[in-house]
Amino acid sequence: MYKNNIILALGLIFMLIFSACTPKNTEDLSKELASLKDENKILQEKISSLEEQLNEDTNNEAGTMTSLSLAVDIVNILKARDMNELKNYAHPQKGIRFSPYAYIDETNDIIVTANDLEPYMNSSDIYTWGSYDGSGEPIDLIFSDYYDRFVYNQDFANPHIIGNNQTVQTGNTINNIEDVYPNAQFVEFHFTGFDPQYTGMDWTSLRIVMEEYNSQLYIIGIIHDEWTI
Repeated sequence: MYKNNIILALGLIFMLIFSACTPKNTEDLSKELASLKDENKILQEKISSLEEQLNEDTNNEAGTMTSLSLAVDIVNILKARDMNELKNYAHPQKGIRFSPYAYIDETNDIIVTANDLEPYMNSSDIYTWGSYDGSGEPIDLIFSDYYDRFVYNQDFANPHIIGNNQTVQTGNTINNIEDVYPNAQFVEFHFTGFDPQYTGMDWTSLRIVMEEYNSQLYIIGIIHDEWTI
């Protein structure tokens, strides 16, 4: 009898404990679940933000690699003097502007359209491409001579330094590439110098300027640069 009373008492105690704790545990679990849902929402938002940033960085990197790769291809085309191939990369509307020095003269620098590149190279006509640094005399040359002096005057396919959307070196001439081509990308192929006695003053660069048209990059400028007075 005494034993049965103890068992009954214990049963009542357990029932009271269970009835007292169950609502509290349910409430705590609900709160914990709500908290986890909030944390999950925050994490999902962070994941989405990071994914967007990653996609943007990937696209920017891909764009950079495309411009660099294209510029390397163009320099090899210039080395081969293949105007028939170069015309495929000339901007369909703007053509290619040739600048003998860092300062781009929007009024006087000659622009050659895609279809005129090969005829220009084979022509004996003399054109004025600008003025020589120092003397100020006009640069009156046929295109092939201008090409040898102010386009591929060194083996730019094997340069000392390549600057990707970055100017490696400038002389005393104003470099206005970003003003004239604000929406363009450019790659500079640079030689630091050749003869030690000139202590680097015989440096030279070639900048290939590219701009997007119908989701494709085209050449809009070929800029030669060197030490200037």
